[in-house]
Amino acid sequence: MVTTVRDGEIPRDMVDGIALFGQRAHACVDRLVRRLNRAKRPRLIYHYTNDAGLIGIVEKGELWFTDAGFLNDPSELDHGVMVSSRRFGE
Repeated sequence: MVTTVRDGEIPRDMVDGIALFGQRAHACVDRLVRRLNRAKRPRLIYHYTNDAGLIGIVEKGELWFTDAGFLNDPSELDHGVMVSSRRFGE
């Protein structure tokens, strides 16, 4: 079936596909978080940042994470998923 798309409209199958992707992504992240919470905490972690980021981390005593969609290098997400999958056997 061919769907005609008017200006500003998103085809229904695309909306459904995006919704399904979102559900599966959330389920995947939930599984990963549960496994991480059960895993032994590492003695040392690494965080890539600049000098301003380091100052903020040290002054506030906080380390923030960002939405993967805002990474400046898309391969970072691929690498993280690959490493996590290997580590947790998924």
